[in-house]
Amino acid sequence: MKKIFIGILPENYKEKLTDAEKTLDKKRIEELSSRKKETEYAISVFASAAAVRLAKEFIGDENAELIFERNGNGKPYFKNTDGLFFSISHSFPHYAAAVSDKSVGIDIEKIRDVNLNISKRMFTENEREYVGDDTVRFFEVWTKKEAYSKFTGKGLGEKFSSFGVLLPPLADNFTFEIKDGAAVAVYSVS
Repeated sequence: MKKIFIGILPENYKEKLTDAEKTLDKKRIEELSSRKKETEYAISVFASAAAVRLAKEFIGDENAELIFERNGNGKPYFKNTDGLFFSISHSFPHYAAAVSDKSVGIDIEKIRDVNLNISKRMFTENEREYVGDDTVRFFEVWTKKEAYSKFTGKGLGEKFSSFGVLLPPLADNFTFEIKDGAAVAVYSVS
């Protein structure tokens, strides 16, 4: 079972930021405070707060204290929960969170103009053929690759051209949608 939230940073985010910050532990706030731009900080807080809300719904305890930690690969997890996994992502002004009882990875990317030549070094031959010159398909493949790398915990350290996301067995474990001008991919194994 998994829960997913997809949102857009509200225009009046400054008014709502304090409430979102209250849902996070002090260490997480300090970590996010290193963001250079105010909007980067805010969207990171909103994405983290969405993960906390989903986790509390998932475990059925609105009063649970959820502490963010990172494993040896840098993948975030909640310190004081067993068997609960989450992933967050943001691409201004969009953000997303996923929570599951199994490892999960999520990625969101605002669909925008992009140099499609990136696919030559980052995608498999099959993926390059699928994308062609279609920007939406590019972001479909890109978000699936990011979601899978977050699932494995390897992140951007994983060579994207070393695995394919359009064919089984990986393709069988994705959900993908376009929402509010953003591509959203989730990878989880049932």
